[in-house]
Amino acid sequence: AVERSGNGRRDDDDFESQRSGQGGDLVRGQAVGSETVSAATCSLTDGLAVYLPFEGKVPANAAPGDIAPEPFGNASVVGKGGFVGGCLRVSVATNAPSGLRLKGSENLKFGDGAKFSFTMWVRMPEAQKGDPVIVANKEWHNGSNPGILVTGNKKIQSKVGGVCFNAGMGGPRSRIDIGPYDIEFGKWTFYAVTRGPDGVLGYYQGGRDGYLYRIAFDAKDIKFKTGLPFFLGQDGTGKYPAAFNGDIDDFALWTRSLSYEDVRKIYEAGRNGIPLGDLL
Repeated sequence: AVERSGNGRRDDDDFESQRSGQGGDLVRGQAVGSETVSAATCSLTDGLAVYLPFEGKVPANAAPGDIAPEPFGNASVVGKGGFVGGCLRVSVATNAPSGLRLKGSENLKFGDGAKFSFTMWVRMPEAQKGDPVIVANKEWHNGSNPGILVTGNKKIQSKVGGVCFNAGMGGPRSRIDIGPYDIEFGKWTFYAVTRGPDGVLGYYQGGRDGYLYRIAFDAKDIKFKTGLPFFLGQDGTGKYPAAFNGDIDDFALWTRSLSYEDVRKIYEAGRNGIPLGDLL
């Protein structure tokens, strides 16, 4: 089934929101902006720069390359209670900045036009304070700064905060804020962001119920490069004062765009207890 709206709210008429449900497939060849969704032609290992399954006490990057995950502050890997096995847990036990730095990710070479993708499962046990960061390569004190992020408590046309994607932009607008998606506290939820060769960006959310939502946006003017590494649970400086409180698991970052079929495959496997590593 395909519907024109999902549980993700939007703040701009340039967005297109879609939902495919419970094992159903989005119509192949569906136009989203100027992009045509087509079948996957690449392996999930192609362009994979970071894969963090969070198994074992010390986080390790299971993808090729030398990007090193470095937890700091109140962030650590817990062996049980993750989406699959262990997970990264970031707490607010103290006021110290906390998260995980992907050392070396600032040197990654992304595809022409800043093609990129990332996927992850996130659980937030309670309402977040401020506007904490789940993943970012930008300084978040100003949303117009170059770079991208996903934040855990953004309010757009609503009194209730949700999970929102932000990016600095060139051209007539200085920033975009996509979403927010509603939060189901205490439940693992899938998120993905992918940007294709023609600049169309897809922001996804999926739950255990089998519904995968996507909001699409023309992001040709995105300002992606910052010189900062990617962080989990923090912005690109590692010093943002609003602390993320929650768990992150099965995080992956690609230097290419994933197709809708790729994202759907990863999501369907995950909600059936199969981590991305078993698909590689």
